[in-house]
Amino acid sequence: MMGKYLYGASVQGIQEFIFETNKLKEVIGASELVKEIEKMAECENCEVLLNAAGNIKILFDDKESAKRLFLTLPKKISQSAYGITVSQAVVEINGDYPKPEDFAELEKRLKSKRNKPHIPLDYKLSITDKAPKTAKSAYEKDKDDGYIDMASKQKREAARRVKSENDDFEKIANSKNKIAVIHADGNGLGTIVPEIAKAKLLKEFSQKLDKATKNAYEKASEGIEKIRKVILGGDDLSVVIDADYALKFTRDFLEYFEKETQDFLTKGEFASLGLKKLTACAGIAICNVKYPVYYSYALAEELTAHAKKISKQKNPKTPPSSLMFHNIQSGNFRDIDEIRQRELTVTDEEGNRVEFDFGPYYLNEAPKIDDFLEICNLFMQKDSPKAKFREWLKSLAYSRDYAEITLSRINEMAASKWDGYKKADKVLRELGVSFENPLNAENKTPLFEIIEIVSNTKAVK
Repeated sequence: MMGKYLYGASVQGIQEFIFETNKLKEVIGASELVKEIEKMAECENCEVLLNAAGNIKILFDDKESAKRLFLTLPKKISQSAYGITVSQAVVEINGDYPKPEDFAELEKRLKSKRNKPHIPLDYKLSITDKAPKTAKSAYEKDKDDGYIDMASKQKREAARRVKSENDDFEKIANSKNKIAVIHADGNGLGTIVPEIAKAKLLKEFSQKLDKATKNAYEKASEGIEKIRKVILGGDDLSVVIDADYALKFTRDFLEYFEKETQDFLTKGEFASLGLKKLTACAGIAICNVKYPVYYSYALAEELTAHAKKISKQKNPKTPPSSLMFHNIQSGNFRDIDEIRQRELTVTDEEGNRVEFDFGPYYLNEAPKIDDFLEICNLFMQKDSPKAKFREWLKSLAYSRDYAEITLSRINEMAASKWDGYKKADKVLRELGVSFENPLNAENKTPLFEIIEIVSNTKAVK
């Protein structure tokens, strides 16, 4: 029996390509170009097993057909989207369908290829003019921006093919000039895919997962006008949205993602796999409309990874769906650990440490996203003492005794003047704290994140 060939391609630099500009029209155009890449993996004598979010896996009946795609695909992609590169690998298999070890060998080879440097088509030479907004080699003059590079030209041309009312970030921002960049990603696919491949269901699984993710987006975004999807495919989602709707949309997307995946995983051939549903985690970066969107997206990705890590500690087999968010205040961003140390941690004169990153918040277990949204809306009442609680947060940097005196005074005033005090305290207890004791066992408090949301959004439920 003649062997078959398992081809794999990993499209690299997608996020950088999409988010390297603060012009929404170019982000939209870049997103469209990335979608078009999926159509470029055309082949003969083949079966496409996976083609979503820059991850391509194809089973070929003969070596020549695999070789033909191997030689032509990188050129097609690189020329149509300057800045994106492709890593490829091929594994010869025995039998009609790849085994889990074949996929493992393919991933090993792809990882090796990804670590090798790629020379971009718009390689910068010292003798060429530069496009001022990207520092890349200039391609032509634009009437508004002077010199632009080839990638920017391609993005603008692609954007013209897409009709959108939201063609500027300012049109998406809320009344406080805040937008949110959201990234969401499915949990545990690395451990699930080998079992699906073993059952010879990878092609069907990838198609149904892609449809489930898109359905979840459509349902979650219903009624939200100021939103723009940027990456949507496989188990990946990236959107730019009015910050008022960021938490609501993300909560709804996580819920619909679970329902949509449960719907196909519990029926037909998939039922034998014993998978009840898939879960996902998300990161939300809230920022000023003028803030570089690339850094916002990088933070959203890091928040997603951090939420995944903590969710996995709760349940390694099926990590619960969760989200984390951060309102960007500093001028630059390096990583989440730096933000936690610089902005989200205070230590008083006696060495008492308090942390303000209370999340992640979970879809179906405490601390719940719904409870957090509820407490935020209660704090938005006119008579809520949010300014006083901000003073309490500041007092934590001095001494625990001083903070306790401040807190006692705030509670006494709030109990008599805030109509929502008792209800808010009840919701806080669902989050694991109370007004009397706003710190949990890990010396974390949700009050900082509550006030951040209240101060920068309307937190639509």
